Amino acid sequence: MATDNNLPLVNFTDESNALQPCESRRGAANGCLSIATHALGNQNSALGSRKVCRPCFEYYVRKPDTLKARNSRSAPDLYEKAREIRQQNIHARTGVITDVSHSKRKILPLPRDPSASSGAMGPPQYIPSGGARSFRSPSPSNSLSFNPSTGYSSNHTSYQQFRALVGQSAASGVSIDTINILAQVRYEVANKQGGQQFKTISEGLLVPARVTASTLLDLTVSTVMPLLNKAVAPFKFERKHMTVRDVDRWVNLEIEPADSHVLESLCYKISRAKGKEKGPPVFTKPRKPPVVALVIGCDEWQRYDDWLDQRFTAKESEQSTNAPIQLPLSASTTESTQTESINSSSQTSSSHSSVLRPQTPPRSLKRAVPDHESPDQQRFREALIAGGSRAMNKHGRIPITESIHIFQIPLRTLNNLLSCVATSPEASIKSSSPKPYFECDQAQAQLGTLSTDLSQRLGVGSFKDAHVGWLRMTPLSQSGLGRIRNQKIAVKRLFCGRSTKGSLIRLGCRDEYDDTMIEANVHLWSQALFMSAMSFVSHRVRSAVKQIPPSLVIPDLRFVDAAMGQVHKGVSGNAVANVTSLTRTYLLEELIPLEVAGEFKKFVHNSEAKPALQKDDPGYYIAEFLCFTQHYQYTKSGGLVFLSDYQGSTTLLTDAQVMTSPELTLDEVFGGGNVPSVFSKFESEHACNEYCHAFGMTPFIAPMDDDT
Repeated sequence: MATDNNLPLVNFTDESNALQPCESRRGAANGCLSIATHALGNQNSALGSRKVCRPCFEYYVRKPDTLKARNSRSAPDLYEKAREIRQQNIHARTGVITDVSHSKRKILPLPRDPSASSGAMGPPQYIPSGGARSFRSPSPSNSLSFNPSTGYSSNHTSYQQFRALVGQSAASGVSIDTINILAQVRYEVANKQGGQQFKTISEGLLVPARVTASTLLDLTVSTVMPLLNKAVAPFKFERKHMTVRDVDRWVNLEIEPADSHVLESLCYKISRAKGKEKGPPVFTKPRKPPVVALVIGCDEWQRYDDWLDQRFTAKESEQSTNAPIQLPLSASTTESTQTESINSSSQTSSSHSSVLRPQTPPRSLKRAVPDHESPDQQRFREALIAGGSRAMNKHGRIPITESIHIFQIPLRTLNNLLSCVATSPEASIKSSSPKPYFECDQAQAQLGTLSTDLSQRLGVGSFKDAHVGWLRMTPLSQSGLGRIRNQKIAVKRLFCGRSTKGSLIRLGCRDEYDDTMIEANVHLWSQALFMSAMSFVSHRVRSAVKQIPPSLVIPDLRFVDAAMGQVHKGVSGNAVANVTSLTRTYLLEELIPLEVAGEFKKFVHNSEAKPALQKDDPGYYIAEFLCFTQHYQYTKSGGLVFLSDYQGSTTLLTDAQVMTSPELTLDEVFGGGNVPSVFSKFESEHACNEYCHAFGMTPFIAPMDDDT
């Protein structure tokens, strides 16, 4: 056969028998007696090229990428093979194949098919340019970037110390036993061994079973510290206040001997078969990966927590800089404060007191925990037990839902009520003229649905109890109750006593209706009398007739919105002239949000004209202010009326009692709580306070004894 020296030099790679004579490989097997004149390049440049026969040359031309079966493996190959196996296991569970080395590969889009229509083209496909095995094409955004807190990063391939360790073991020809561990970040919790995991920083590592304490410590810190710094940026944790611990045994690796095998006891067990001597330790992988954590100390964690609070507080302050700020009303701020005046001659039914109340200190801000973060396992366990079906109150009372007729108690001024008094007998008989009392005008009735939860009782008084309810109006009301959908309210109902078993005895339908009407009328007059006092305060502050002390704080108070509710049943038959369809009557009130407004308190009792709170109580200034309103009402009415039994929160009042003079011949003008003897002692019991003096109230002169 002629020699062809013009043929290209073929780079034949790593076939295991490449260094054997050509005749013993392919020439002898195929009966080839050709002269070895074709040059082949060797991967080992020191050996240079060699000559093979033409059949062997053609064999290598057709198959240039044969692989050599190695007798031993280097440390990088062992590491890469172990990493690939671990990645394949993860991909088999998740169903999505992603490779750690994607961040090092160039992602190239496949060329478009010229014959395909541009409109029918789908999303571009991506292939790795490094000759990797086939895998599902990730999206470009996922291929080009990694989130250190949620997946694998380039840190997994930078453990040079571990690679060197595996390489030494492979070079020595001794197999190495490896286990999987989890590297996490935790922070110390008082009286809780193991601490609490911080966010989702949890990286899987492959380490030798006999890894030393110093190697494991450095490996853990180099893995999780960059992720921690990125997760809390711009905050920086100080490494000196952190330790590396074996979480299961809570062993501090930093105080262990550097060459000690801290995980060896978890992986090697001595066989104890009966009748046999103890053999050498046998390697057994732990059932669950050991956890090694970088633990943040208590003081360092508190420093981070304080930093977060300051950051959130600053953010809230920045967002609220453009919002109006309400300050306690005082003489130094009244001239620049623009408040809405309460005009007694033109007050509408939707107006309320416009005097500002003192602001309570802001509540502490709590950080919102994202739902994707790992929850507290102990709290998770308790929540599952508490939220399971066994913990449900299956036998609790179901709320009573019924259709109801709503009669809003209007917000009327005192002058409006006084102007309704008939000046002539002819005017008193006009049914269309306004009345100075509350009435259920069927023309103003509104339809709604009331749901009452009898298991949520707000309280029981002397002659009525209250439960939580939800009012749904159709359509929504323009004022008063029912202005919002499914409004949470207080549902009050009267009773006349208790049975021998302690249950409440309800009134008859007619008596319940009459007594509830009295309660509604008391509420109507209470709002009018109280607004009259607040209007006087607002006018006095604006006009600056007398200088108000700057330290005097004026609370912002009003009475709750209220309505009367009637429940009817269907009436059948012809003789219905003397039959009523009314079954129940409720007094419905705006619910006082105690979680915002504070504790429910009685500021002034019905039996005396003095504050019912102690001087060290935070609400004592409100009680003094309400005593001043009594003084004003008593004086301006010429000693005929004042309000008592003030109760509620720091912003809303309810269930007051209208006290009238015994000179009014009618008994119980405003119900049974209108006690004449208490009214008669008002001048002697009332003690003027700083509000009375500031607003120019004349002190009462105590009556002189006959002996003096």
